[in-house]
Amino acid sequence: MPLSIATDDLTIYTLPRDGDIARRDFLALLHNPGETWLADFGFTDAGLVAEMEQADTAMVPGHAILDRSQSAGHTERVVLASMLPLLKHWDVTISTAGPDSRSPSQIMHNKVMIVRATDGGQAWCWLGSINFSMSGWLEANTAVRFRSDAYAAVFIAWFERTRDWARLHIPQPAPVVPSGVTLVPAVAAVIAEGA
Repeated sequence: MPLSIATDDLTIYTLPRDGDIARRDFLALLHNPGETWLADFGFTDAGLVAEMEQADTAMVPGHAILDRSQSAGHTERVVLASMLPLLKHWDVTISTAGPDSRSPSQIMHNKVMIVRATDGGQAWCWLGSINFSMSGWLEANTAVRFRSDAYAAVFIAWFERTRDWARLHIPQPAPVVPSGVTLVPAVAAVIAEGA
């Protein structure tokens, strides 16, 4: 069912022109975050991984759903293998379109992040066409940042249904990181290799 929201805090980014500003504002949502939900198709932005690691270190709970087809790719597979064993307060689930689709095996193509506000305001919401990858900020994409508890509730409900379904129907990764490997350098090296 479509959702109509009213918000006074709405920013629309037109990329690639607004790419640097959009990425800065996107990552800023995780600087002092509340609980976070993230769903992404192409997940390889080292800055996002670093912010997730910092939030995890601060014991902020987070939840991510990533697309199955993309998570099998070279860069994302290494990012996940480096990241998963190190995160203690985040859960990461691999999924497809999931239970709300007439064809659950289709891709999970969302690019959404919800961050519970720590300032007493409504939840921060980010959505758009941009994959959370370094190249995504350089491509022709649109992104929207706004505040809405109503949208956050709808998205989190979808997220929880999809996560529960995926954990029953999609094999989940169980990566092991070699001793001494830390998250950000490992991810940065893979991303640099692929650039």
